[in-house]
Amino acid sequence: MNKNILAVFIIITAACNSNSTYTVHVEDGNDISAFSNSIKELELIPLSTDDTHLLGTQTDLIPTDDGFIVLDVPNSKIYHYDQSGTFINAIGRKGRGPGEYNSLLNVELVGDSLYVFSAPQKMQCFSLTGELLSEKKIPSLGRQSYIFRSDTLNYHDFSPTKKDRLSVSGRSGEKEYLHTTASVLPFNTSVSRFSSDGDSVFLIDSYSPVIYQYNNQKLSEHIRFDFGKYTIPKTFFSAGDPYKAAAVLLESDFSVINRYMETPELKIVEIMTQSNGDVKFIYGLYDKEWTWFDCSGHGEALKESFKFAVGKTIFALLDPAMLTHLKGSLILDKASDKEILKHISEKDNYVIAKIELRS
Repeated sequence: MNKNILAVFIIITAACNSNSTYTVHVEDGNDISAFSNSIKELELIPLSTDDTHLLGTQTDLIPTDDGFIVLDVPNSKIYHYDQSGTFINAIGRKGRGPGEYNSLLNVELVGDSLYVFSAPQKMQCFSLTGELLSEKKIPSLGRQSYIFRSDTLNYHDFSPTKKDRLSVSGRSGEKEYLHTTASVLPFNTSVSRFSSDGDSVFLIDSYSPVIYQYNNQKLSEHIRFDFGKYTIPKTFFSAGDPYKAAAVLLESDFSVINRYMETPELKIVEIMTQSNGDVKFIYGLYDKEWTWFDCSGHGEALKESFKFAVGKTIFALLDPAMLTHLKGSLILDKASDKEILKHISEKDNYVIAKIELRS
C-alpha cells in the first residue's frame, strides 16, 4: 500500500548486533507495511475503572513481575495494577511532604523498587506496595533522570542555565556530555528520554536524529537517522533566541525521534513528523531487518501508545476513546478476546495491549 507520508529504508548498515551503528535514510513515497503483519498474538487487558483512578491524557507504563505500573504524568499519579488490570495500590501521592511528589518527571523500575524523579530536585524510592524506602534531594537532577549501575544520568535538555544536556554522577564524580551553544526551548514531552536493554542505556536527545548509547562512562552514537528534507534546519539552532527558533521550527517540515526502545531481540523507534502543518507518526521495527509502518487509518488508535518492550513483546496503552478506530481492523483480528471491546465505553479507563511479535 503506497502512503503519501514518510517512508524509511536503510542505506548503510554496520555489523548486525545489539551494538551496531546504523544510518537510516527517510524519504517520501515508499511503501509502508501494515503493523498487523508483524503481530503473532495480542492480549487486551482493560484497567479497572472507578472515579478515583481514571488516567489523564499523558500516560506511561512499566510492566512488573506481578502486573503493571501506570503513570498519569501531568497529574503526578502512579498506580499499580495486577496482571488482569485490577487496581492494587497507589504509589506515593501529589504533594510536597515525605512520600509525596509535586511535579512528576519520570520513574524507573530497578528490581522491586520504583525510583520516582520529580521537580524540584527530588529522588524517591518506593516499594511496589507503596512504602517509601528513601528520599533525597539531588541538585543536579535533570528534566529526566535514570539510574544505571552506580551512575545517575541526568538529562537537562536545552536549558538556559546548563550548557551540557547530559550530566552523569557516579563514584568518580560528575561528567558532562552533549555540550551546546544553541538557545532553543526544551522539547516538551512526557515520553521517557531513557531506556535500557540491561547492558546499556539509550538516550533520546531533543531535536537530534541520533540515539545515544551510554555504558562505562562513555556516550556514543548508537543509531543515526537521516531525515532528508525533514531534517531540522540549521537556522533553528543558530537563531540565537529560543522564541525565534521556535518560530523557525513551526514554519518548517521536520522529524524528531519521540520514543526509542530496545531489547536483545528488537529495536523500536517512534518518529513524529510535521508535514504541511500536520503531525504524523511512523514506527520502525528492527528484527534482523528494519520494517516500517504508519498510524494513519485504523492504526490511529496505536499512535503514541507503545510504552515498553520486553523480549519480543510490546506493551501499549490504548485510550478507550481511540479503540473505535480499531474496530474491524486486522490488528484486532489478532486479539485473543475481542469480546472485551463490547464492554468498554469511552468513559472507561485505558486498555493495555500486550503484543507478541512474530519471530
